[in-house]
Amino acid sequence: MHILLNSLIGFSLKAVDGEIGRVHDFYFDDAAWTVRYLVVRTGGWFSGRMVLIPSTELGKPDWERHQFCVNLTCAQVKESPDIDTEKPVYRQQEIILHDYYQWLPYWKVGIGSTVGPVLPVQEISAETAEKESKAAGNPHLRSTRHIRGYYIHAEDGNIGHVDDYVADDKEWKLEYVVADTRNVFPGKKVMMQVKDISSVEWLDYSVHMNLKKEEVRNSPEFNAANLEFGKTSRYWIALPSRIRHNADCPYYHNTKTGYFSDEKEGTPCGKCGG
Repeated sequence: MHILLNSLIGFSLKAVDGEIGRVHDFYFDDAAWTVRYLVVRTGGWFSGRMVLIPSTELGKPDWERHQFCVNLTCAQVKESPDIDTEKPVYRQQEIILHDYYQWLPYWKVGIGSTVGPVLPVQEISAETAEKESKAAGNPHLRSTRHIRGYYIHAEDGNIGHVDDYVADDKEWKLEYVVADTRNVFPGKKVMMQVKDISSVEWLDYSVHMNLKKEEVRNSPEFNAANLEFGKTSRYWIALPSRIRHNADCPYYHNTKTGYFSDEKEGTPCGKCGG
């Protein structure tokens, strides 16, 4: 199933013995275009600190309760290594975090390395990782919250800005960037494949595409019917109402949050019948 990444902001994270906090952000690896961590703002007895939880440790999203379940205890998270998420996350910090939880490091298995415009993730030693960490942090770990709003440039000019991301909920690969192009093509948002990104310029807050403006104009419009090339997702499940709209329902365009599904979930729309 595909999901809009920003629709998960605010989801609660439930440990085996209580609630840890709520999803605040996502860190993705721009070498593989795969979400590596959820940034969770803790609450209550955690004193509001931010913690990193690998996407590989999560169960499927519970859309009805707006939560993820994770096989951890509250005490484990409370005692976990403190990482300042407002600063670059160093690889050595990741190694300490993974050692603490005894998680399998993603950089040793290369999950999700087939998506994106750059080379696959390669296995590195702890010694190499430590040397890299003394430079400028992990240069491939980026915040989706930070990148939302970046200008998007086609080969022949500006076309809009980053509005959201479409990911799969199995390997957490970012497959599409949702571009708000309304200032160039009035009233339109489009979905552009990650493979068409030529570069991301972090210093001038811009994303560059291997596309012409006209190609962007003809890109799939952001709606359920055009979720995937050659495949139509049958339904859009609106949140928090969980009303099910079919792909051609006019009410879809009035729904700010939700997710795509091929299953008959939720309550059918009174207009389209779901």
